[in-house]
Amino acid sequence: MSGLVNKVKQFRNIGERNMEMTVKPAPPLEETEHSRDTTSDFAVAEPTDEVPALEVPIGAIDQPQMQVGLPAVPSTSFWSSPLADGISIHDQQTGLLPAVPKSGKAIVQSPAPATQTTGSASYIGLIRDLVKNSSIYAIASLTAPLVTLLLAPFLTHRLSRSDYGALAVLITVVALVAGVAELGLSAASGRLYVYDCKTQREQLDTLSTLVSLFFLILIPITTIGVMTAPWLSTLLLGSTSYTGALAMAAVLVLTQNLTYPGLMWLRAERRAVLFTILSIANLLITAAANVVLVGMLHMGVVGSLLANGLGDAIIIVCTLPIILWRAGFHLRFALAVSMLAFGLPHVTNLVSGWVLQLSDRYLLERFASLSLAGGYSVAYSLGGALSAAIVAPFSAAWWALIYHIMKREEAKHIFKLIFRGFSFVLLFATLSLSLFGRSVFDLLFPASYHADSSIIPIIALSTLFSGIFIVVNLGVSSRGAAVTWMTSLFFIVSALMNVGLNIILIPAYGMMGAALATLVAYIALAVMAYLFTQRIYPVPFEVSLFLVALGIGTVLYFADYEATQGRSIVMISGIHIGSLLLYGLCLLFLGWLLPRARGDPFPSIKRRTKEL
Repeated sequence: MSGLVNKVKQFRNIGERNMEMTVKPAPPLEETEHSRDTTSDFAVAEPTDEVPALEVPIGAIDQPQMQVGLPAVPSTSFWSSPLADGISIHDQQTGLLPAVPKSGKAIVQSPAPATQTTGSASYIGLIRDLVKNSSIYAIASLTAPLVTLLLAPFLTHRLSRSDYGALAVLITVVALVAGVAELGLSAASGRLYVYDCKTQREQLDTLSTLVSLFFLILIPITTIGVMTAPWLSTLLLGSTSYTGALAMAAVLVLTQNLTYPGLMWLRAERRAVLFTILSIANLLITAAANVVLVGMLHMGVVGSLLANGLGDAIIIVCTLPIILWRAGFHLRFALAVSMLAFGLPHVTNLVSGWVLQLSDRYLLERFASLSLAGGYSVAYSLGGALSAAIVAPFSAAWWALIYHIMKREEAKHIFKLIFRGFSFVLLFATLSLSLFGRSVFDLLFPASYHADSSIIPIIALSTLFSGIFIVVNLGVSSRGAAVTWMTSLFFIVSALMNVGLNIILIPAYGMMGAALATLVAYIALAVMAYLFTQRIYPVPFEVSLFLVALGIGTVLYFADYEATQGRSIVMISGIHIGSLLLYGLCLLFLGWLLPRARGDPFPSIKRRTKEL
């Protein structure tokens, strides 16, 4: 189930990251002079008029940024409060928001001259920066899957398949309602706080207005949800037995969104260490509360949802009182209008992301059963592990460096190399998860779920194409806000395709139909982005090389599957390892030896690195 909430986080970030793309990005983390992660800096920094003011692009509709991290599958934990795959405010790239220095002086870095930009840094340096940033983001991204790995089997042993399915459906509904109720305000307030506010008072007014808006919006929604819980339980789950769970889900909408002011503040102030500490504390408290409430007190679905709320509470308690003490509790009408005008377009993108990523759970419950939805969610959590381990960390670092790369004369060649390396890493990881996923799944989860592991390779492949989308969707980045609507259109088309295929395939093929619908939708998303990019910013992505590598991996998977039938566990493991070694050699040949034989610039890269 953790994978589910991971996805929730991701689609909540979809529009927020795209909103950031409409503003000139700050230099990569490596180019900034300050890190400001100490507790002594917890107070809001004093900005001056040197902080550049930027006009908020009211009309820009930001695409559901898979660019940023909308992985095909979950990328954070089901139990992480500010929603969880593949992208919540936890997963946003802090590198795009320039910090306001503690001294009150804004650090202004002029763009490097063209000669310097194109000649001073090596390919290896840029790629090394990308790997370094991905590793930093991976620390937070991988914490949730680790907690999930320990907690998901626990819940599947304590909850029936139907209850687990109900929990999955409720989490998807909470994701949708909380995301819509948030109205893109976190992204809009982050913009105002960092780019438009020239004084500390203006920054504090922004925080106070954000908190006030959240209370004005969320309290009525939560109240209505609690009062109508019996009716909603029958409507969504076909039974009044989940009335208490529906009421708790309504409260969860409130607690999840109340974490956002504090998280936005920490992120805007570049308090990376504090941000990470609170995020990890959120996960650990949620996990511990699940053990107590579900395992010891036998509170079932209500207990798991309550555990999520307790995880949110640690973030709220550690940030909201400080914000209210410093900023007060008042509403600035002009700021509120500006935030809403900028944030409302995010709602359309969020709904598209929800349909694409999470609606399959609800459709499985509608067209099949809660039991099937529960089994699907469990298998999806493991099949989507690549999202948290590889795609989400890469995405966060990617959007901090992409504009820096574009300033270089050889940018397109660098993008080609990154696509080759990243896609090959994803291909190898996908085959690894497909081969060993079933064994791990059978080891961790009850026997009643074992048949559900058949969808793991399909979900892993969906995650692969979500990662491919992140790299090939350069068209929007190269042209900025003028074409952001195109990516929104891509997501809408993919979402509608996903729903249509789910409606057709679920009655006939159950959860396998839902998994195939997800795969087709993500392939379509990547193809549309690739074709659009080639029209306005053509990059030689070596698609034929990728397809050859994908074909080899597919053949090896089916050959391995046939070879392991009826074998002992030792023989199966040996065959899996042999298949992976063979695939690794094939990828090495395709990605390194073959390009060198054709005169690829890798040798010159090495020479330039030595010269530098």
